Amino acid sequence: MTSIKQMFAQTFRTLKPDAVPKPPRPENNENINENDSLSDVEEVIIPPSAKAEKKKSKDKNTKDKKDRKSSSEAAPTIHAQAGSSVYTFLHCDKVHWGPEITFNFGTSTAKNEEQHEKKEEYIEITESIQCVMKSNIKAEHEYIDYVSKNLSENWRSFFLSLGYSSGQIATIVEEQAHNGISEARYQLLLDWVRNDDDGTLGRLATSLWKAEEREVVKHLALIYERNLQSEI
Repeated sequence: MTSIKQMFAQTFRTLKPDAVPKPPRPENNENINENDSLSDVEEVIIPPSAKAEKKKSKDKNTKDKKDRKSSSEAAPTIHAQAGSSVYTFLHCDKVHWGPEITFNFGTSTAKNEEQHEKKEEYIEITESIQCVMKSNIKAEHEYIDYVSKNLSENWRSFFLSLGYSSGQIATIVEEQAHNGISEARYQLLLDWVRNDDDGTLGRLATSLWKAEEREVVKHLALIYERNLQSEI
């Protein structure tokens, strides 16, 4: 008879355990990584001088921003259209833009008159001038054309001496405005030669001499002398 003790022993040998052993617990790597990252951080010590320089640079940048802001507020607001050029001048003195025109009042005219008088002083009545003053021929185109183009600024006084009124002179000048002042003077001379009883070259030269147009008379004498020689 099998003993009870042997039966229990056999029973325990045939038993199969249901429990499965658990895997080993993983090591705490997170703590290790955190410790490693903390250990990698370097401690930077900023000396007092570097802090002062940084503060000084910050203050300077703030001041520059304020200066730029004040300059932009002080500058006038200009609205420019497309295609236009805008020039802004700030704190400038003696700025010049565009062409410069100078007007002289009195001095230039007086100087020209003085030079004209000095030039006329050297012109004397020569033999050729006397000849042209005595000429009885009609003042032809060559003579009146030269006179009309070379009269001085006092040419109106000359035509007044020929018997024209200021109104008649102004009318001819207005009619010939598109052709120029020389053409107006030519038309006046042509009218005088055709309608005056003494519209001769001699009378013309004498009137010019009295009107202080002596340079013109000098050249008329040269033209007259040349024409006489060509006829011989």
